[in-house]
Amino acid sequence: MSATSSSAAEPTEALVETVQSWFVDNFLDGETQLVGGPNTALEALDASYQVCGGLPSLQTRSSSVKPNGACPELFTEMNASCTCLSGLDEAEDTWEFRVRAKPSESSMTVYPWTQATTDALEIDAIQTLYVPNTLQKL
Repeated sequence: MSATSSSAAEPTEALVETVQSWFVDNFLDGETQLVGGPNTALEALDASYQVCGGLPSLQTRSSSVKPNGACPELFTEMNASCTCLSGLDEAEDTWEFRVRAKPSESSMTVYPWTQATTDALEIDAIQTLYVPNTLQKL
């Protein structure tokens, strides 16, 4: 099952190439990043193609772990797994994350669809976090 809607307008081939190129350029194989909101490369996508509805998520590119199917197809095609973070709402004025470095020898065989923001998030990097205007504290 894909995290996209079949009724959404399909992105153009040029937009798909731009988005996929951005993803490959910004994620090393095996790397997990905390990503927040659509950046300029992604904001042109229909909302149904936004990862986790545009809220922060963990995104992993891996050639050794099968994609978990939680990403829109255009990311899944790039060996991406997406993990939506539960406990976040665009209307809140504060978001909190607990992060720690992902072990270099991660034994992950499948990435979850969701993870609580109260968990320690194991990541390699933090992408620029694009947040709603209502957010006061991060």
